[in-house]
Amino acid sequence: MTFEEIMQKEHFCPNADQRKVIESTRNTVVSAGAGAGKTAVLSWRFLRLVMEEGVKPEEILTLTFTKKAASEMRERIYARLLQAQGSIPEDSLASFGRATISTLDSFCAQVVRSDSTSYGLPRDIVNLSEDVLDDLAERLAHRFLSDKDNEEETRLIASLFMPADLMERFFGKIAKLVSLAGNYDADRITRQFQTDLRDLYDRTRAQLEPMFNALGNLDLKGKFAEQYDRIYNCYINECFGEKDYFSLSGVRDPEVKEIVNEMKPLCGKDSGFVTLQNIVKNGNDVSILQIAVEKFANMLNLEKRKEGALTFKDVSDLAVSTLRDNLQLRDVYKRRFRYIMIDEFQ
Repeated sequence: MTFEEIMQKEHFCPNADQRKVIESTRNTVVSAGAGAGKTAVLSWRFLRLVMEEGVKPEEILTLTFTKKAASEMRERIYARLLQAQGSIPEDSLASFGRATISTLDSFCAQVVRSDSTSYGLPRDIVNLSEDVLDDLAERLAHRFLSDKDNEEETRLIASLFMPADLMERFFGKIAKLVSLAGNYDADRITRQFQTDLRDLYDRTRAQLEPMFNALGNLDLKGKFAEQYDRIYNCYINECFGEKDYFSLSGVRDPEVKEIVNEMKPLCGKDSGFVTLQNIVKNGNDVSILQIAVEKFANMLNLEKRKEGALTFKDVSDLAVSTLRDNLQLRDVYKRRFRYIMIDEFQ
């Protein structure tokens, strides 16, 4: 039977766009919604390459994103080859076991293992799940914060982040952005933190505005009336200093006390607002923040290398670096695969 006859027998009638994909022998990107039949089209394209282009199953690299999807893809493609038995080369079914149909991270890990010693890694690298990465980052964060050599960085970080947020918003974020491939950009990560801090600064100012308005509408008296003018001027001109502007000495009005006590955690002397303001408005301490990023990233990568435990980002970045830099290995893969198909490319 011909390829067309097999499709008819299986009641598969591709539309014009699907047929273009199935018959394509060039680089092709398919954009379609859920349920549009992308996976089915991929399996039919696999069969057509074997039937009409003389491609061996092991010469087609087929990748997807989950183990379940890879298993289903393997079953579906094998079913296509069975449907064409007698119309495809005799060894196609026999050699199907050598076909690479796997998850993207599994294939990348295979590439990295082929050249792991170049990165100081053992061959038996293991996947570092998100939960394990979080635990590792937390363990190293405690070590970082207790190291006397990091006192300046620790003071800055502690003034910018609440203790409850420190892991998720600083150390955890670095852990997810850095890579063992060494191509992470500490300056870019620092700029991202600056953007996050700018958002926090703007949100804090937005919270303070109605409080200042409420105080301004009250009948303020004595020293606190003068104090309010100074505080409000600092708020408008974004020039808070280290001085404690929130002394309630002599203030008897319970409404004033209530509002001021709400403001203190946001922009009081011990709130970290001054440091936040200085980084956002003046760029102060940015170099210290970047040093903190670099130090923690190096600690994290050293530990991952020691344990041979890599994140998906590590594995994918290292695979790209390996194929870019190791010309001999790259040539092996170029000769092994004539076609690459990725389902659910993201």
